Amino acid sequence: MKVGVINFKDNNQIIIYMSAQKNFRITFDDAVKYIQAYVDKFKLDTEDPSIMNSIGGTMKVDLIKKQLEQMQSERDQALTNRYVASNNQVTYQGLMCWMALVPQQGMIVEHIIAAIEVNDNVNLTVTDQDIDHQILARPFDVIMYDKDKHGNIKAWLEQQRPIVSQFRDRIDRGQPDSGLRKLVAEYKSRIASIEPSNATKPYGLFEDQLSQDVTDFFTQEVKYIRYYFGYDEDLNENKIRIILFGVDNHGNNLKPNVIDLEDYLTNSGSTLDGPSILQTSWPPPTTS
Repeated sequence: MKVGVINFKDNNQIIIYMSAQKNFRITFDDAVKYIQAYVDKFKLDTEDPSIMNSIGGTMKVDLIKKQLEQMQSERDQALTNRYVASNNQVTYQGLMCWMALVPQQGMIVEHIIAAIEVNDNVNLTVTDQDIDHQILARPFDVIMYDKDKHGNIKAWLEQQRPIVSQFRDRIDRGQPDSGLRKLVAEYKSRIASIEPSNATKPYGLFEDQLSQDVTDFFTQEVKYIRYYFGYDEDLNENKIRIILFGVDNHGNNLKPNVIDLEDYLTNSGSTLDGPSILQTSWPPPTTS
């Protein structure tokens, strides 16, 4: 992560933590690799079910997109070139993806989900982030791993997946002690013995300030968001990764154009239109 210093008229220096631009997109093959690594790491091919057995979920995009657009319109462009900072603190805005453990419900075993909030006050210098908890979107279609269906990850991701309303569309609203906070706390407690690297920071931030990747993610084609869990052995923290796919109205995962994406990721002057896959959220800090 780059660090810069901005001097204001009163000569107070404010440290600005700058993430590298274009830092969230990955290729389709990378997504396959990370999801397969998650399956292998937690031995999902075995018959013994565990809380790791859910590998993804689907949620509606309308409310998330509306909130994101509202936040962007309210952003004060005059403050430090799209930053808000004071006393060596910096706040970021974007999609905050929380990991949570849902208890067993009837025949559905306990499982991990991701829930997304649009947060305009994420402080990168604070270890213990808190849920803003105004509105959080939760999946209505949780994908439980089945080796007969998901044995070939690449083929499975490429195939059309009809939208299945497995659960009612969930939107959490509430007070600090309600709903998702308890599920996030339970996740932190249980994941500590399974994957310690994710026990401290049960979230991933896709910031929407320097990078345009989040804004560009929401093309007209995107009617749903589908997340998957991946695994990156090379990281020191948060090895369990959240991977975001755009999904069209028919339930198809949207794939980026491989040639254009490779050029985009290696050529700072290039642009990219169309679908994208997001993964490299904070933490850990982005390097450039």
